Amino acid sequence: MVGVSPPLGRVTAGVGALRSGLRRPALQATATNLGMVALATVSGIVVARGLGPDGRGHWAAILAYFALAQVVAEVGQSGAVTYFVSRHPEQLRQIVVRARWLMLVAGVVLTVAGLVATPLLADDDPELQWAYALMFIGVLLNSAFASSVYALQAVSIGRWNVVRLAQPLLYSIVITALAAVGMLSLIGVACCLVVSILLQFIVLALVKGAAAEGHASDEPGIGARRLLAYGGAYAGAAVPTSVAGQYDKLVLSRTVPASDLGQYAVGSTVANLVSPFATAIASVMFPRASKLGLADGERARLETTTLVRTALVSVVVSAGLCLVAPLLVPLLFGRSFSAAVPLVWALALVMVFRSLSQVAGAFVRARNHPGHAAAAQITGLVSGLLAMGPAIGLWGVFGAPVALGLGELVTLTAVALALVMLRRRGTTEGGQHA
Repeated sequence: MVGVSPPLGRVTAGVGALRSGLRRPALQATATNLGMVALATVSGIVVARGLGPDGRGHWAAILAYFALAQVVAEVGQSGAVTYFVSRHPEQLRQIVVRARWLMLVAGVVLTVAGLVATPLLADDDPELQWAYALMFIGVLLNSAFASSVYALQAVSIGRWNVVRLAQPLLYSIVITALAAVGMLSLIGVACCLVVSILLQFIVLALVKGAAAEGHASDEPGIGARRLLAYGGAYAGAAVPTSVAGQYDKLVLSRTVPASDLGQYAVGSTVANLVSPFATAIASVMFPRASKLGLADGERARLETTTLVRTALVSVVVSAGLCLVAPLLVPLLFGRSFSAAVPLVWALALVMVFRSLSQVAGAFVRARNHPGHAAAAQITGLVSGLLAMGPAIGLWGVFGAPVALGLGELVTLTAVALALVMLRRRGTTEGGQHA
């Protein structure tokens, strides 16, 4: 029997320990993401049945603006806090506080701008105006408290999962209660969103404990400028990512009837059941890969293995959803949403592309090159946006998946090329000085 050399043995043992350490958090995050998607599906069913295709279409547009406004108001701190706390856990408290102030400034500016623009977004419909106004209040609440949630991702995946799950769970409970007493309306749904965000941060205060407090340090540490610099580069990818996930609905909200958008929103809800697996892998791998110093070859093999597994899981789940959609959609959402079934089929491959680009982008950012991930995302976003108008003009609501798929394919190609380039450079420890 040929013995294993000590250096190789240590490397092999290190990789085995890393994979073992990642397995449990990845499973936890996957289970949490599945729970979040299940809860979002339940609340989507309640809204669809309670408000019908028109109301579901209006709420889809509001949620699309909410997702975009929320990520813009973060100014990249969701990535910056996780990254720097992963590397400098002793400075957790200072990082969280400084990030909070950065987000509050951005949140106030965006919320005021959003309230001013509300009449335009709502087309002078009073009920829609109130719903949009409440949504922007939710954005401001997120800016005030969310930096502690980002720190938990680096410190305790388990507690982070609990806090993440709290908001959709509470939202589903409140919205179901409203529907049960016959008080479901656009304003009521928007109120549920704001209340669930506020309750989520109460849960955060209860569960974070010492894990999200850290210890005071006399050292100047990570300043606001460094948080903003990394956050700016991170936002360069995060904002286009959010836009890429919502711009189809934003464009459809201005170009097709609300009922068509309602059908598309239901189809998108079902197709997005693919996303929890890739999101879990990316969310676990990003902080771990940011702080662990693997050799170039071992890091590359780990990245390749993870991407292959992501592709297999995404294809299998997406194919399964296509098979069950004809039965699932009418059963859960009602026969009035049967037209959403072909949209599930049209969006299937789009979600596979998105899953792969999400995980590959996490690896690129973990190599301390968030700008490369941002460039890939922006390239794909521009491609999709340029194709969206003509595609909708040709095929109506079915043009949106075509343009979206083109954009996601371009993003995946660009981020994969960036990852290959960084591997050839041996850029594994580019962030050691961060």
